[in-house]
Amino acid sequence: MINVSDVNVWRDTIIRHPLYPHFAHTISGVILLFVFVMATLENSLVLVLFLRKKQLRSSTNMFIIALTVCDLFMALIPVPISMTASFLGGWPYGQSVCHLEGFMVYCFGLSSLYLLMAISWNRYFVIARQLQANRITNRVAGLSIFGCFVGGFLWSSFPFLGWSEYGLEGALTSCGIRWDIKSQATLSYVIAIFCFCFIFPIGGMIFCYFKIYMTVRRISRNYISKSNRRLAFRNMATEKKMAKTILAMIGVYFVCWTPYAIVSFWAGFADVNTLPVWAQSAPALIAKTGTMWNPLVYVATNKQFRAAFVDAIPCRRLRERLGHAEHICNQVNTRHEPTWNEMSVFASVRKSHSSNDEIQLEKLISNKTSTSTSL
Repeated sequence: MINVSDVNVWRDTIIRHPLYPHFAHTISGVILLFVFVMATLENSLVLVLFLRKKQLRSSTNMFIIALTVCDLFMALIPVPISMTASFLGGWPYGQSVCHLEGFMVYCFGLSSLYLLMAISWNRYFVIARQLQANRITNRVAGLSIFGCFVGGFLWSSFPFLGWSEYGLEGALTSCGIRWDIKSQATLSYVIAIFCFCFIFPIGGMIFCYFKIYMTVRRISRNYISKSNRRLAFRNMATEKKMAKTILAMIGVYFVCWTPYAIVSFWAGFADVNTLPVWAQSAPALIAKTGTMWNPLVYVATNKQFRAAFVDAIPCRRLRERLGHAEHICNQVNTRHEPTWNEMSVFASVRKSHSSNDEIQLEKLISNKTSTSTSL
């Protein structure tokens, strides 16, 4: 393996890996170019929708705005740096840019992970703990978002203070933590970041979404046994949508970050040279694609954002055709697409056992559906 800690190595015009073919670099560059274009367009569009549609600016959607900003910065700065290095077949920017790129990748990446966890806790209180949902004000949401960014900044700053260090990784076209250094500082950093930046967030997400799903599932089945057929189908549609959304949320997290966590842990406690170069490089590439998937999962699955997107299309004919297709799709599925606000309505009457439960639920649903604006 190339000793990138050697000062003389950084003096080369382009640092190349002698065992990694140029066509593999080109493939990585093409993938990163696609991620750059898609992530930039998707996240920029989301921000434009927030600016144009005041009804989308709720305390809950503040988390989505923060996640979008974080993903947009990741797409605009670290991704192009790694992309151009891949097309050149090596690292041309020197040690300072390498440290900066590694810092930004970890800062934006870890902040995104904490924001995803914050979103799950937000939905948990809104749906499964309805009595405490009013505590999530704009101030609380803002402080939570600030805490997520502070957490990402602190963990990414520790290597500058001597707790591990940044350097080239994999095929030498991107920078990250030097997991291959067998020192006490590096090993302790590997363990700490694995626990607090992977196990802790994913554990929190699984707990929150499991509680949310079980709450809606219990309410749905209780009403199916004694309500009319229309309400029963509506509740079942809610349960089905919940299951798909939860699987998508946790699935994106696992697909994007589990390979990186495994390879990093392996490099910290075993010999990284036992892995092929592509296996060392692929996890960082996969993690960067998270900036492209997050808008699709957290925004495109919400009907308020889809409606705002259709309304923002300048072409009238295309706008009308998409709006008509959306209307037909809703009619074919359940006649009514449940939203996260509507799911919180289900939860708000979960402890009621009177004979008027069904009437109360349907009234709440109809009232909330007409004014629902957040996830």
